[in-house]
Amino acid sequence: MLRYSIATKLFDKVIVDTKTESTDYCALPEGHNGNYRWPTLEDLYFKLFNDNISNSYDIVTDVEATAECFFELLRLGIIDVENFCILDFIIN
Repeated sequence: MLRYSIATKLFDKVIVDTKTESTDYCALPEGHNGNYRWPTLEDLYFKLFNDNISNSYDIVTDVEATAECFFELLRLGIIDVENFCILDFIIN
């Protein structure tokens, strides 16, 4: 809303990247400098749910799968609510 000078809190929100937050959890080999490689959405989904994403590469399916992964990572404690103040983000 910067273009129209409309006040917004959108840019004040916490950004949580499921890719980086789940890298150690997925522990996929072949990363750079001996680190784990970043998981794809398909990698993460399979690790969390032991299932493949149906109709992958469809935008709606990808958004739904990302949300499912995000909330499962929260439930498992892989994404720490305290570190990101996520409860405030979800509630507001």
